[in-house]
Amino acid sequence: MMFVAAGLVLGLAIFGQVVFFSVAGERLVRRMRAMAFAAMLRQEMAWFDMPENQTGSLCSRLSADAACIGGVSELEETKIRITRPLATTKI
Repeated sequence: MMFVAAGLVLGLAIFGQVVFFSVAGERLVRRMRAMAFAAMLRQEMAWFDMPENQTGSLCSRLSADAACIGGVSELEETKIRITRPLATTKI
């Protein structure tokens, strides 16, 4: 009975950790996109005339760069999932 209770508590803890990492990652991506968009809006008009700063490339940059940051938070979550059993295993 004690192992079942410990398993339930551990399962809820892992679920909470995954949820909170996901929420934190999404907030980080949203903040990153907002900061990048604000930085783009502060540029001079001539900056938008450059070929590398056309509308399509700027939209692509907003989505791709923020997605990379989101991937980092998912990577950290995966590392925690992998290393937790290694840390709790008795040798």
